[in-house]
Amino acid sequence: MKRFLTQLSQREQRLLIYGAGLVFVVLLWLLVYRPVSNFIMQQAELKAQLQRQLTSMQQAAISLTGQQTQIKKSLPSDKTFSAWLDGQLMQINLQQAVKRSEPIDEQTVTLWLESVPFDLWADWLQRIYSQYGVVVDQADINVTDRTLGLVTIRMRVTKS
Repeated sequence: MKRFLTQLSQREQRLLIYGAGLVFVVLLWLLVYRPVSNFIMQQAELKAQLQRQLTSMQQAAISLTGQQTQIKKSLPSDKTFSAWLDGQLMQINLQQAVKRSEPIDEQTVTLWLESVPFDLWADWLQRIYSQYGVVVDQADINVTDRTLGLVTIRMRVTKS
């Protein structure tokens, strides 16, 4: 290789050096600059897209702040769920309507109620749901006196 280079004229050697430099610059541009530049452009586009998404989510959060649900109170830790339900029923004078109470587990109780005013029962359910997050996931309701609005209920109450 050395002999080949020495046999070249001064002008050919300069041409070879400039050509090698040009090839080096082109390879540098193709193998380094172009991929890095493309990556930076992709990241800039991704950042702009994420910024637009963040802005829309912040606007949605502002519009939804008035629609947030209330923070639920926690149930007392010194009472079982069944005892807590009995206390809630006593507060609205429905304890005498309870014919049977059967705890299923620590978070679920099945209650049988007879001759309960439907409106009072529905208001009580709404209150324990909105304040404590307690829900009825199953209910069988039979009308016993349509004129007075009395019903017989079997329901499964669950602490969520």
